[in-house]
Amino acid sequence: MKEHAFLLEELSHLRKLLSAALQAEGKIQTVKHLCTIPGVGETIATTFMTEIFRPERFKRAEELCAYVGLAPVTSHSGSGKATARLGQVGQNYLRSILVQGAWRFISAEPQYHDMFIKIRTKTGLFAKGLVALARKLLVLLWRVAVENRPYRSASVQ
Repeated sequence: MKEHAFLLEELSHLRKLLSAALQAEGKIQTVKHLCTIPGVGETIATTFMTEIFRPERFKRAEELCAYVGLAPVTSHSGSGKATARLGQVGQNYLRSILVQGAWRFISAEPQYHDMFIKIRTKTGLFAKGLVALARKLLVLLWRVAVENRPYRSASVQ
């Protein structure tokens, strides 16, 4: 029980330090806007802001996806069929956090749940649909951070 109490105290201390650092950089409002996206909580929002730091430096969503490692790498040779996979590059921790966040994102947004089902049905691969939604979540995080505004659902717009 002492160890558990100690870990909770350390976690609280680290959250205060992280909050102070984000406040000093003027990013606290952006983190609050990121938390308006369904499936995104404090962990995903702060991880995104600390790993990407300046989202506006990316001119296109494809650049960001490649940086994080959620862009497909296509390889084909000659007349053989082209295959695509994720490259083993990028921000491993952020990528794994986004995949976990995609679970909540799928359940919270009906249009993205339908997109997930369509990809899963078409490819027969559960993971491919989940990674596609993690990429979509990354792009939404980026847009909200760059525009510094709350999330607006596509069904509401």
